[in-house]
Amino acid sequence: MRLAGKRALITGGGTGIGRATAELFAREGAAVMVAGRRQAELEETVRRVLAAGGRAVSVQGDVSSPANAERMVQATVTGLGGIDVLVNNAGIIVRNASVTSVSVEDWERLLNVDLTGVFLVSRFALLEMVRAGRGGSIVHVSSVAGTWATRSSRPTTPPRGA
Repeated sequence: MRLAGKRALITGGGTGIGRATAELFAREGAAVMVAGRRQAELEETVRRVLAAGGRAVSVQGDVSSPANAERMVQATVTGLGGIDVLVNNAGIIVRNASVTSVSVEDWERLLNVDLTGVFLVSRFALLEMVRAGRGGSIVHVSSVAGTWATRSSRPTTPPRGA
């Protein structure tokens, strides 16, 4: 068990990659705190980890809120006795929107969750890791979509001179 005795906070832990990460970490011996916005999904992840013999708890919140990000880290410290690993997995996408059609509000929400949220949770986790003097690991999960462009559903004409 490669993660025996480790305590991990996994954002976006209620579904998908976050849930799979929580289950894997628990199988490898880590105690996991799953964090996310939707309580029912978090409870399902905790139920699955516990049913497999692991240790898990959850905290609800939005990573884009400084108060929530700090609360997630503090809940991990209180609930698990510390934090050794942070997995920044929370993220959103804006479906069916191109640069020319996405609303400013959707763009700002995407930046707040996908970038600012990573910064906030990392900051509070790092402060706790340094305070505890044990070191730790921070893992950032991103999408392959960030490495390639997609074609808009509406072809656009490039600007003159381009």
